[in-house]
Parts: sequence; C-alpha cells; structure tokens
Amino acid sequence: MNMEGACEGNRLVLGDGNFSFSVALAQRMVNPGHLTATALGGEEEALKLHSDAGNNIQVLQDRGATIIFGVDATDLPGCVGLQGQMFDHIIFNFPHVGRKAPIKHNRELLRKVFISCAEVLSAEGQVYVTLCQGQGGTPADQPQRAWHNSWQAVAMAAEAGLILGEVVPFCAENWEVYMPSGYRSRDKAFHTEGALTHIFRQSCPLAPVTHTAATLTARVKGGDKLFSKPVGIRHKIGRNLHQEKDHPVAMVTKQLCSLLEETFGVHHMERGDFSIVCGSADIHMADALSDGEVKTRLIQLNEDVTEETSADHSSPTCWYLRPSLITHLPTILQTTLQSGLMHILTGEVFSHCAISTHTCPLQHQLLGVLLLPKHTGIRESATVDESCQVHPSTIPGMLCPEPTRNSHHGNESKIQAASSQPKREDHSSEQLDLDLSGKCKLQDLKGSSSSDLCSFERCLEQIVSSVLGLDHALALSFNAKSVYLSAAGSTETNTNTPVPIGQVFVVSQDVLPGCRIPGHTFLCFTLNLDMLALLKFNIPDIRLLWTEDKRFYEQFQVQSHQAIPSVTYEDFSKFPPSYSYDISFWENPDFCEDDFMMLLREVSHDVIKEATVVDRYSQPETGRRSQCYRLTFQAPDRAVGTSHVKEIMTELGKKLGQDMGLQVR
Repeated sequence: MNMEGACEGNRLVLGDGNFSFSVALAQRMVNPGHLTATALGGEEEALKLHSDAGNNIQVLQDRGATIIFGVDATDLPGCVGLQGQMFDHIIFNFPHVGRKAPIKHNRELLRKVFISCAEVLSAEGQVYVTLCQGQGGTPADQPQRAWHNSWQAVAMAAEAGLILGEVVPFCAENWEVYMPSGYRSRDKAFHTEGALTHIFRQSCPLAPVTHTAATLTARVKGGDKLFSKPVGIRHKIGRNLHQEKDHPVAMVTKQLCSLLEETFGVHHMERGDFSIVCGSADIHMADALSDGEVKTRLIQLNEDVTEETSADHSSPTCWYLRPSLITHLPTILQTTLQSGLMHILTGEVFSHCAISTHTCPLQHQLLGVLLLPKHTGIRESATVDESCQVHPSTIPGMLCPEPTRNSHHGNESKIQAASSQPKREDHSSEQLDLDLSGKCKLQDLKGSSSSDLCSFERCLEQIVSSVLGLDHALALSFNAKSVYLSAAGSTETNTNTPVPIGQVFVVSQDVLPGCRIPGHTFLCFTLNLDMLALLKFNIPDIRLLWTEDKRFYEQFQVQSHQAIPSVTYEDFSKFPPSYSYDISFWENPDFCEDDFMMLLREVSHDVIKEATVVDRYSQPETGRRSQCYRLTFQAPDRAVGTSHVKEIMTELGKKLGQDMGLQVR
C-alpha cells in the first residue's frame, strides 16, 4: 500500500475492528498524535469480538493516538468526536456490510462512505479504500470482473465528487502487526491476495445543469459591443488558451513562433480590433472557406434591438462568430507588409462539429502571411536533427532566384516535387476538403505561384513535424486551391485516422483590389493549435485543454530552462465511469443537428463524450421522422455520477422542447 504520503498530516482510519492496522500505521509515523483510529462498535464489543484488540488499543493510547468507538463511516459529520476536524488522509480497508450480502448492498455502502468522507476531507486530501481482488471493477483488477458484478468503486466515488488518482497493490505482509479480521463478521482472517488500494481525490466541481444567460463584450469596428454568448461555448470564449502560462496550447504556439522566427523572421500582428465576432461585411471570405456551413449568429444586446434582430443577413448589423482568422486577411493585407517576413496572428475561431474526444467548436488558430516576389522560391534543404529541431541554417527562408516558368512547366515542377516526396495517402474527402470554385477568390495552383506554394508547404511541413516530433508523419491532400496538412492520429488521442491540422494556400490579389502589390505573391497558412497540442503531448481528450484542474497544468510547468519540456501527458483521473443513455425525438422541419450538438454541450457542460445516431424511423402514415441518439457520458477531469447524468437528461428533455421545438418520444 502506498502509504508514504499517509504518514504525514491528519489521518483517519475507519472500521479498524481490532485496531491492528492503526498500530502498524502509527509505528511508521513521526507524530502518531495526528492519528485517529475508529471502530463501528463500542469498546466492549471490540474487546469481546477481537482477541488482540485490547493490546492494540493500549499501544495506540501510549503513542498518543486518538481512539473513537461507535463511528459510523457513512455519517462522519454526525460523529461528535470528529466534529470540527478535517483530515488529509482517510483510510478504509476492506469495507463490507457484513456476512454474505448482495453486491448492490456493498455498492451502496461505498457510495455513502464516499459522500461522508468528502464532508471531512481537506482540499488536497485523499481517501484510501482497499478492496479484495476483483471487487473494484476497474481494469487494474486482474482478472477484471464484469462491471455489473463488481462494486463499481469509481462510479460510487463519483457521487461524492471524488476521482480515482491511483491504484496500487496492497500487501498485508508489509504491515508487521496488521491482522485482517472480520470474515463474515467473525474474528477470522480472510484472503488478501490480489487486493488493491484505490486512492481517491477531490475533483473540480461540476457546473450546475441550469445556468443564467451570459454576455460577451467584443471589439468590432473600433468599438465595444455587447452580445449574448452562444450556447455550448459560453464558458470558453475569451479564455485564449494560447496565451495562458504553462498551457500546452501556449507552449505549442511559442515553439511554432520560435521556429518561424528562425526560418523567416516574424512580425506579430497587433490583436487590437481582432475579436471572435465579425460582421456580414467581411464574412464573404469565410463563406468561401466554409463550403456553406451554417453560421452562428450573435444578437447585439443594446437598446436598439429592432435592427439587430433583423432577418436580413446582409445587413451590416448582423454579427457572426468568426469561422477562421482568414477573415482578417483584408485588414492584414492593407497594412505595410515586409517582403520575406512572416506576419503572424493568433486567436479564437468557431466551427460547428459533432461531439467527440478530439473536436471542439471553439479552436485556437494561427494565421501566417508571407509576401514574396514572384518567380522566386524558398530554399528546401531543410533537415531535422536527432533532437527533432529544425536547423535555421538549412531553412533560412531566404529567397533564391529560379528561372521564369510558364504555366505548363510550373505544373510539371509541382508534380516532380510531389513525386520526390514519400507517397502519401490522399484523405481529401475526410479532411476539410473545401470546394472553393465559384466562390473564391484564392489563386489556382499553377505557374510560378505553384512552385512557391510547394516550397512553402514543405518548409512549413518541416516546422510542424519538428513541433510534433518524428512519431507523427504529416499527410497532404490537395484541391484546386489549397494544400491541407494532416497528422497521423495516435491511440492516446483516440484518433487513428489522420486529423486535419492546417491549410496552405495562395491569395489572389484580384480579390483585394485595395491591397495590390505588383510583382508579389501572398502565401498564407492556418494551423489548428489545439490539435497540435493534443498530438504533441499525447493528450487523449480535447476537453482537457479547458479543464480548471491544476493537476493538468502541473504536468506542463517549465522548470529551470526555457526550452519546451519533453512531456507526455498522464491521466490524473484513472478509469472514469462511463454511462450511456438514449434519447429519441420527432424531427421538425427546422431541425439542425449542429444546433442539437450545441445544446448538448450547453446542458451537459462537456460531460458528454460522444453523441451518435443509433436509429432513424419514418412513420408510414404521416411521414414524420424521428431520430434516436446514444449519449455517452464521461469526463476526463471531473467526477460524474449517475445522479448528475439523470439530472442532465431531465433538463435536456425540457430544452429540446423549449429551445428547439422537438417532441421527445
């Protein structure tokens, strides 16, 4: 049993019938006076039932420990002798309701004990529960019992807001005087081979299911305006994870900017008027890249609401969540750009997405803009050394003259360049393969710009590969306008298929007549900083990026040097419980799955891990259609119990009717 930490601070031992474990623990403590040993029965009962109890009680008293009889572990706040005390370590070895009892009775015992312990546990305290082999029901048990045939320890602890931080083997022989006793409520030993100690800690509190409306202040058109925050992401907007100290997204951003600085030189664009809100005047470029995706509209909250709620989406008073930093290009390109210098902008963007462990509607994006003279290229002799760092001397970003090529030779050069690279699988249908023809306004990949784009893409690929490490191979996919970068998923991130991380393209000056720079080409790229952070640090769930649990951030703290530490994320919540519930409803003509997903995020506060359609039904007589979604509840950082899930399901049923006009079946 990992009790080194339990030998410091205030300790409480529960249900120690013969007090032998308390004696063994006291022998390891510097100050046994901080130990409180308890038993359920009275002193007379303990002496009668356990032959060695008298001697152990005397030893504890001689060492200054406190002994309390008649303590009900399911009602610790109600114990007079414990009132006003908080404990750093609470220990309960082999809890049991007594005699031969159904499993559900022992589950209920655990649930009540955990709730009781949480009332007297210090903020950084831990609860140690040792169970016989297989009882816990976690993968740490070997062999593992079926969930329904176990005590479901993590689920019972979740009802008290506790998460499982560690599971360690329990060896009774390591505790010299400990004599496990109480088999079927008698003074008889029982087998402890394969027993495990489960160490629980308090999790961050769950957000209440009901909430009040929140507002968002955004700077648009040089002034601050007040909007209602959209459901589903109201607690995320404005956090700017890429700027938070010791956050993995900020660390990836810093490393990217450092490598871009070494390669090209970097100018960071001022963020003054760059907010997540954009108007209909500059949304047309986002339209070109969104392929017709539904925009999330914000309603301005001021005294003149008539104009703001106008149904005319072309009105200048219609506002949207910004789908990409690309919408800032008109503003950026009207500034004074230095040729060969990378201009960088970072910020929050929004896109609709299904609920999964690697998708989030709010993302952090990096936009890079490079101005190059036409008919020049970027030297491509980039190499990566054993430490996975790009040599600035081999990717200097210098412009090296190339012969003028006509359109045919430009395409031929592109094909030759592509063929010289390792063969890559084309996942264009899976990765943001946007059809920009007819709407765009991004330059075709041909002629000298094609050569520039190929060189630029390969240079960027080297930089991204350096950030991720050599374990992640980048894949490319092409369409007529852009090159899409994808990184191979991993088992840690539950993304075995390539995941899109960025886009490289050429901007046509024909679209922006006020930004013409004759004889030059605008090369641009965007990168999804959140996805890069997941891949670099093997973070299995994107929701962890938004956690408020300090145990997450402690893993990424930079210690004595400025270099990015080599960190592989480790779960601080082991084997979180998972629950599946189905919900069916009749569709209405206005049903939109994107709105449904956002409502799920809002009501659950991100404790839904996945939402998938499991059944569709069409009523023959009326033609009415219904859908059945399976919702999987599980949080990687917080304790989620069945009582909370049922509360969410009740609220969801109400919201589907009130907010979306859907009839739950």
